[in-house]
Amino acid sequence: MRFFILLVLSLSVLSCNNNDDQNLPDCSLVDCAINDLNLELISASSGENLFENGSLTEEELTITIIETSDEVPLMLYQDVLNIPLASYVDGPSQITYQISTNEELLFEVSFYSEPDTATNVCCPNTRIENVSFGDTTIEVVNEALFSYKVFLDL
Repeated sequence: MRFFILLVLSLSVLSCNNNDDQNLPDCSLVDCAINDLNLELISASSGENLFENGSLTEEELTITIIETSDEVPLMLYQDVLNIPLASYVDGPSQITYQISTNEELLFEVSFYSEPDTATNVCCPNTRIENVSFGDTTIEVVNEALFSYKVFLDL
């Protein structure tokens, strides 16, 4: 009988582990999706999609983060420009992207970005707020999905 009491006490003491790191999930096999800024670039004069009519190509566009001078990868899907909205900096910050061609600055888009690790440990969401295009004329397609039409004079 003493053996069983000693065994139960020993197990209860050993089960009290203060190492919280062991309670974290293994994130090594997780592939995280991030938010995209979806921009349909439209001719202000004709109303045509600038990729569709050949005025712009994916190869001639460059997207640069002003704060870090890093280039951002872009993807064109069904003539809509998709730009990842990761913050690329630690902590909350205001981010500004410059979208330009080989010859000129087309427009800038800025937003407030804050990593949110509280809701998802393996794939921290990036909270995006206050998306602004400065003086560039836009039309909101779907604000929750960061989808906009951007009207340009090209």
